[in-house]
Amino acid sequence: MAVRLEQICLWLGIGIVLLLAGCNGETVTNEPVSLPDVSCQPADVTAVPPFTVGSTHTAVPPETFLADQIENYYGVQLVENSLTNTTAYCDLFEMADEETAVEMLARTCSVSQMQEAEPPVVGQEVCALESTGFRMVNFRQGRVVVSILADLDGFGVDEWAVAVNGRLQQ
Repeated sequence: MAVRLEQICLWLGIGIVLLLAGCNGETVTNEPVSLPDVSCQPADVTAVPPFTVGSTHTAVPPETFLADQIENYYGVQLVENSLTNTTAYCDLFEMADEETAVEMLARTCSVSQMQEAEPPVVGQEVCALESTGFRMVNFRQGRVVVSILADLDGFGVDEWAVAVNGRLQQ
């Protein structure tokens, strides 16, 4: 059976297009991020007794920097009040664009009462800050800025950051 040169070129072209489409490894979606679904979860941190959700918030806190540029906000307070009384705060800000997300991250990374620390490997940009008894990790993934703060020397902060980052990248 003879195969025409045009058919070979057509199939070769289709194969190259399919190959190139799968090579960049990134999935582009226009769907909005569901901040409650990607936010810090009690199960993200291995703790006995486990953390529980103390409260959640969807209203942007008063006097928040760039509040008019925040399109979506979700905050959760996680507590372990059976043994250590540890409290963690996890705030996610979906900004209007990446430029304002960069500005928001810069602001969250400039807490004068805290010192720079080694951050976990998360997000496109990240910073970690520490002070006596506290640790904070802030990072940006696209238009979403995540800020996680905990007492008890920041117990669980890095684990939550890694878990949230993993859900944001999916």
